[in-house]
Amino acid sequence: GELVLVRRKLKKKGKTKKLLPKYVGPFQVVKKVCPTTYLVEDLPAQRKKKRFRRFNAHVVQIRKFHPRDDAEWDDWPDEPEESSTIQPSSGQPAGKEAPVAHPVSFQPTPIQINPPEVIETPLQPTTTRAGRKVVRPSWMKNFVA
Repeated sequence: GELVLVRRKLKKKGKTKKLLPKYVGPFQVVKKVCPTTYLVEDLPAQRKKKRFRRFNAHVVQIRKFHPRDDAEWDDWPDEPEESSTIQPSSGQPAGKEAPVAHPVSFQPTPIQINPPEVIETPLQPTTTRAGRKVVRPSWMKNFVA
């Protein structure tokens, strides 16, 4: 029962091959028919009584299926919760907002960065071979400029 994607040549009318998915699935591996071929079938949730896909797939056509992990998006709230709660300091509901005093302009204190005490000198680049030589073509050797 491992989940895999299978490469199939899809033909959809009105769609170009470039935009069609290369792999379809996921499918469930049923058994190993031979060293290079596996029998795959639809997932149990996608099976229907009359329409049921079960076929052999070569190992070159099979790729392991990695399900998406969307759990990180479920934790994010859609709206901030602060706007709909009662403010405890004033005791007024959120619909009637208390006047907010603007804070005094805050200026960050400058941070002094001490330079490193040991100054490293960068290494000089070394040339490992001679530069390019420009050679005139043979037909220009007798040419007087």
